[in-house]
Amino acid sequence: MKTVFLFIYHHSHIADLLHTNYIKYLSEKYKVVVITPQREGDHIISKNKIFTSPNIIYAEFPLEHAKWWRRFKLLRASCVRQFDNLLSVQINYKRTRVDDKRRVVLRAVSLMLPRFITSTAMFTWLETFIIPASKIFDEYAEKYKPSIILTATPGFTHFEAWAIILAKKSNIPTAAINFTWDNLTSNGKLIRKTDYLIVWNEIIKKEAKEYHNYSTKDVFVSGPIRFDNYFNHIEGEMTRENFLKSKNLDPARKTVLITTMSKNNYPYHKELVQSIISIRDSNSPKKRFNIFIRVHPIDSFEIYSDIAKANYENLYIERAGKQIKPDSAIGQKVRMDEEDMLNLKHTLMYSDICINPFSTISLESMIFDKPVINIGLDPEYRPALNYVHYKPLLDKKAVKVAYTEKQLEDYIDLYLTKPETDQENRKKIVKDFIGFTDGLSYKRNADFLEEIFKK
Repeated sequence: MKTVFLFIYHHSHIADLLHTNYIKYLSEKYKVVVITPQREGDHIISKNKIFTSPNIIYAEFPLEHAKWWRRFKLLRASCVRQFDNLLSVQINYKRTRVDDKRRVVLRAVSLMLPRFITSTAMFTWLETFIIPASKIFDEYAEKYKPSIILTATPGFTHFEAWAIILAKKSNIPTAAINFTWDNLTSNGKLIRKTDYLIVWNEIIKKEAKEYHNYSTKDVFVSGPIRFDNYFNHIEGEMTRENFLKSKNLDPARKTVLITTMSKNNYPYHKELVQSIISIRDSNSPKKRFNIFIRVHPIDSFEIYSDIAKANYENLYIERAGKQIKPDSAIGQKVRMDEEDMLNLKHTLMYSDICINPFSTISLESMIFDKPVINIGLDPEYRPALNYVHYKPLLDKKAVKVAYTEKQLEDYIDLYLTKPETDQENRKKIVKDFIGFTDGLSYKRNADFLEEIFKK
């Protein structure tokens, strides 16, 4: 039986891979060494009810040379120029001119250098040259002799970047298996090119070839693992009435779901929530609806504390999982397990509209044929709607974009009274971006390793 090493950093990827059928199926086919970062006071196994098997070994590695990885991130963000044509990159430059003078200086220097020196490939070569071998990695590699190193993303986190570089130094093949739809463009500068990619759809496969020079034979389309639960029955599923009652919402009313994003992506969620409360409570009683607010894992729940304490009728606000860090902490503040995934499925199934700035949850809502309203109220954050990954939703008229509060009110009224509006366009987006609706993306993802091993 072959052995695979699986490196995971983000809590969202831990949920995708260790709280789903993926790890169960992978461990039926291979011996799996799951490696997560060593985090103070946070041990994956003891605190997460992770699936165990004789074929799975869980380990925690300390991230070595953290200072160097921070330096490389700064250099890549400042100096890599091969994605300068992308709107997301251009907007990021504008914001950093104000926030980080170091990046401004490094950017100016990079413009004087030949382009090949400022490529992701050159930085990956430099990292491979500078970062030394790791004793703990070498010991595990010698003991278990992995046939491949799997990472959730192609090096977008320091931990996964380290794993990929160590694999390159040891001549072990690598594959990234669980990154999302915007990563190859929005996070393109941070890529450490793995030998193989397993992606959601043909659109991302095309991006891998165009932006990162992958060959067709090295990119596989499996569908998104994280959405498999939406297409499968999960034990403990509730009726709409019982679910809404569990959130102190009225089952007799329709429900408007508001999902937030990180502050960097959109800082005006509280104002948005207050506008929607005003829209609802200024209407006639017959038009009033439930308001369900889901706070993003990186967003701070504390921002909405006064709204939560105000005891608005038929308004509920919750975190996106179980809190693991205080609201003041940087990064993800919650972690999802099977219970939280079922809660999200219920949330999407039993809401009637989803409102967000420009989030992946738009796709998730469309899986359940729920209308989506995106927010274009603030001119500074409006351009994000035209990022490479998100623009097709607008082009295909699968969402409404509210540029004024009057439009927001009109679109809420339209979708609540005529939910079939834009239905065919939503179906096209699901077909293009989700593709597989059989709940077996995890199986295809793991099965592709057999094809890789034949190469």
